[in-house]
Amino acid sequence: MKTLITAFTVILVSSMSFAQTHVASHTIEMGTMYKSTSTKNTTKPASVSTLILEIYETSNFNYRTFLKNADASKAVYQINTETYTKKELTKIFRKGAKRNETVVEFEGYLNNMNPDFLKGISEKASVAVFNKFRKGTLHAYLDALPSDIL
Repeated sequence: MKTLITAFTVILVSSMSFAQTHVASHTIEMGTMYKSTSTKNTTKPASVSTLILEIYETSNFNYRTFLKNADASKAVYQINTETYTKKELTKIFRKGAKRNETVVEFEGYLNNMNPDFLKGISEKASVAVFNKFRKGTLHAYLDALPSDIL
């Protein structure tokens, strides 16, 4: 009987702890959702081509610095009916460059995200964006190694 009461108490305390953690994380998610929707409505959306042009024209592109600046930026970009922040687009580009081996696969990844992603963007700019976001990844490092090492 004593072990039954002890087991019941342990289950009750652990479930209360889980419930508190769940409520706290849900509150944080709700605050983040409210924050992102409120920032999206404060500025006029631009097209993605302006962001790609900015990345293309940056000579010494550093992903971490660009992401930090994107996080501080209030810029939003419109693709069809969807609106993205500069930080979200930066992460999408990096994820696409890390997951894909070629520019064609990268463009396919972006088209799967949203069919109008690369509308009005030149192939030269697309290649430059892919190369700039791919630089510094493990895959780019492994590609740069001589083939007789691997």
